[in-house]
Amino acid sequence: MVAGVIVALLILSGATLWVAWPLFRPESAREMEEPSPLMACARELESRREMLLSTLRDLDEDREANKLDPQDHAEIRGRLAVEAADVLRRIDENRAALDSEERRRFPVIPHPAGRPAESADD
Repeated sequence: MVAGVIVALLILSGATLWVAWPLFRPESAREMEEPSPLMACARELESRREMLLSTLRDLDEDREANKLDPQDHAEIRGRLAVEAADVLRRIDENRAALDSEERRRFPVIPHPAGRPAESADD
């Protein structure tokens, strides 16, 4: 009887710890799951880039199908191209900032001999 109660308490304790573990994880583990503001910005910029490229393709298809006159096509394409160039510039800036953040968070530990270790394939 006592052994059964002890086993039940151990199982209950284990289940409680299993369910509550996310509340007690180290902060660094939570940071790895939550995207940084730079990552969120990168996703937004990539989404915007894809939308602009799709819009440019659709615009060109409409022009080829004679749904747009050349002057309207040129005007709209020019505005979209300027916006796409701005998005690409911002993507490059964001990638540089992400690289810098990653180097800061995960510094490279130099090899003790001052050179990289040779791989087993060499």
